[in-house]
Amino acid sequence: RVPVPLPEGAVPDAPTVISVQGEAGPVTAQAHTVTRHPDGSIRRMMLSMPVNLASGQDAEFAFDASAATVAQPSMLRAGAPERIVTDRYSVLVSGGRVQLVGDGGNVLAIVQPVGPEPGGEMELTVLDEGPHLTWLRYHQADEEWSREVDVEVDRLGEVTLTHRIQIHLDGDHWTPDFGFELTAPGAEGAKSGPLHFMQYETSAKFADHSELLPEMTLADGTDISLANPLAFRQNRGTLSVQATNGGLELRSNRNEPV
Repeated sequence: RVPVPLPEGAVPDAPTVISVQGEAGPVTAQAHTVTRHPDGSIRRMMLSMPVNLASGQDAEFAFDASAATVAQPSMLRAGAPERIVTDRYSVLVSGGRVQLVGDGGNVLAIVQPVGPEPGGEMELTVLDEGPHLTWLRYHQADEEWSREVDVEVDRLGEVTLTHRIQIHLDGDHWTPDFGFELTAPGAEGAKSGPLHFMQYETSAKFADHSELLPEMTLADGTDISLANPLAFRQNRGTLSVQATNGGLELRSNRNEPV
């Protein structure tokens, strides 16, 4: 994904799918308007497309937002739960709970937020959707707590889950423990942890600490890896992978135990 700033009046509007020209030829990109100029033309556009780049490698692309393109179906299939189709598996999402589903309907993994659960109604907002990316936001609130869970899924099968909580009570309070957990029945991989992010230097990189990128092979043979970049950047939280009921369970907590 890349944001593209545009001068006023340059692009009055754009379709949801545009053609982008790169060194290897044209590819389609999903276009999402973020903001507009006072005259109504697009000020900033977000483009999403599959690009294969090595570490440190750059690539240049050019596009004509007015050029005709062939319509492509969205990855998102609205329903209950929401279904997102990728090149590797289907992703079912309900209330911020994510299921990776393989051929034949087999559940390969379940990822869900853990922490305070407000009693209010869960509201869903589709922030972006198209042939290359789907971005869903779930919001839930009551008088004491609110939480947001963002689920982003791209065509290649990468899933990003962002979990936020907010307290509405007066005064100062300790932040409760929260994070996410993944359960993968029939999965195989190395057990580890709990690892404490606090032990790493703030300048540390994932490339130098493979233990913070646990890998596992799902029941259908699909290899995946997981990370908690925000916890790593803020040096806060724990990460562990344990065997459970013939599979693996990964848990990443935001707070360090006291």
